[in-house]
Amino acid sequence: MDFDATDFSIVSSLESDLSMSATGVRLSLSTAAISKRIKRMEQMIGAAIFYRQGELKLTAAGILLLELGKSVSKANANFARNLELLKSDHGELRIVAIASLLIDDLPEVLDKVMKRYPNLKISLCEGSADTIINAVRNNSAEVGLIGTVRSIDGLIFNPYKRERLCLFGALNHPLAEIEPVMFLQARDYRFIGMAGSNLISRVMDDLAKSNFFEIKKGITVASLEVAAHMAAQSKLGVCLTIESVAARLQRAGVGKMIRILDESASMDIATCTRETAALTEPTLYFIAMLRAKFSERERQLSFAF
Repeated sequence: MDFDATDFSIVSSLESDLSMSATGVRLSLSTAAISKRIKRMEQMIGAAIFYRQGELKLTAAGILLLELGKSVSKANANFARNLELLKSDHGELRIVAIASLLIDDLPEVLDKVMKRYPNLKISLCEGSADTIINAVRNNSAEVGLIGTVRSIDGLIFNPYKRERLCLFGALNHPLAEIEPVMFLQARDYRFIGMAGSNLISRVMDDLAKSNFFEIKKGITVASLEVAAHMAAQSKLGVCLTIESVAARLQRAGVGKMIRILDESASMDIATCTRETAALTEPTLYFIAMLRAKFSERERQLSFAF
């Protein structure tokens, strides 16, 4: 079917204007020209696209045509954006996440991205959950890495890995000597909490509620990295963190990972983006490589067991 941009503009304008004369003024077309195009479109699809009686309103076929027009418009915009990237050395990829994910998840992936797009400008920024969501929503970042928390209009969350949660503390902490533990066994100890709105804090509170106790927070800090270092090098308490962070710090001789046996002690980590049609080619490639990295890791772990 050979629809053009004017066809789609007529359908879209009539859907909002509800008047051929108003649409004619908007598109600089005569009513006769609009009627002629509508008749041609209806002949092509073999169905009416507007109800002829009463208020000018789209039929089911007309709604399908309207959605097709929107899809074509998005595809054209994405093509133009990617074409501009090719002309401008691939543009920029801005990623915002908590520091731990930037450290643990991205080096290998970014190496592959840079090999494919050698002139791509990449910037990494740390941020809380609210900062990440606002940065992606306001187009000051292409991708955020975040725990999947909720559905937000205009944003898409695609999990790329599942993380087990654990406690982290000093080498001589009583829980370190008996790990693995159930979360209930931590009820008599102080915790280092996370400041602001974040998934770790919510999971920690949920784990405590399910075990019928309240978390004793000595202090709160802004990042998982700070919480883990404080827990390992002081008597301020243990912290809840993700196992990849705890394992890295333990390998470096900083503190002890205390595994938790509770089945609910896990969380999905996801990419946060705007609608897929709004993403550039380098952004899509980055997401694909990130997912491939952890899919392969899962496959290797399954094979090992």
